[in-house]
Amino acid sequence: MIEIIFHFCKKKLQLVLFRISFNCIIVHLVAPLPAMFSVTDFLETKRLGKTHPPGAITSFIQSFHRNEVADYQMSAWMMAVCINKNSPAETAELTKAMIGSGLIADYSDVLPSSVTKVDKHSTGGVGDKTSIILAPLLASLDVFVPMMSGRGLGHTGGTLDKLESITNFKTMLEMEEFKGILQKVKCAMVAAGKSMAPVDKRMYALRDVTSTVPSLSLITGSIMCKKLGEGASVMGASLLTSLALNKPRT
Repeated sequence: MIEIIFHFCKKKLQLVLFRISFNCIIVHLVAPLPAMFSVTDFLETKRLGKTHPPGAITSFIQSFHRNEVADYQMSAWMMAVCINKNSPAETAELTKAMIGSGLIADYSDVLPSSVTKVDKHSTGGVGDKTSIILAPLLASLDVFVPMMSGRGLGHTGGTLDKLESITNFKTMLEMEEFKGILQKVKCAMVAAGKSMAPVDKRMYALRDVTSTVPSLSLITGSIMCKKLGEGASVMGASLLTSLALNKPRT
């Protein structure tokens, strides 16, 4: 006997089990399936400037992580977000979904629970050199620094790009490798995408080439999914400004 399970669509999606034997076919209705997530409906919602219903962004990010949503569909959504904005609730859901695409670092097996883990985020400048100086400096003071950094984005330089110019310097690490380095030298600088926040790596690259870098919602999701995923207990921020921005154009 052969059993085949497949989806049958008439008025609503249902799960149908066909049992095929030598002399008969018996059809059994097993159970109704939940409504399928529609990517086009999801994109249309934000194109029209509407708010996504709870859970929709999570489904979208999960589908993207499973390669069920194409890069061009993610790019279309990010452009719609850039133009029509996300609400604070939508941004919070986006961040949680991005964190949930990977592992959250747990250092209980390599570090005492009393240890404070510190990271910083910089808005980025042309050089983007703060992290490379600050992480080993804090480590020399017995402060543990788990740091998930980014690549060049827009006009900014990229911490990871600079580090990878060093021969044999690896930034794509498995979780256990990352934790081992942190335990040994007290600071570790790693890229998103191996174990932690893997969807951020793909979204980050798409933002860079689709002119969707300035979206505050996408910026927030990208930053916080890395910082929360890496398990830092304290985070500082370096906000760079320029007096040139306040000068009138001539």
